[in-house]
Amino acid sequence: MDPAAHNDVTNNENSVHVNNQIQITINFGDALNLLGLILGIFFLKKLFLKKQARIKQT
Repeated sequence: MDPAAHNDVTNNENSVHVNNQIQITINFGDALNLLGLILGIFFLKKLFLKKQARIKQT
């Protein structure tokens, strides 16, 4: 290769900066609402598991 043939090569640089900032704010209100939410999730899970067990028995 001839070094003189490569004198006019352009040096291209790509610079990419990504700054993702995700902020999630959840306000549950008072502790009673939070307790009700947690108990509701456990109650629905319990019902779902009972239904699945009944389906497997039949």
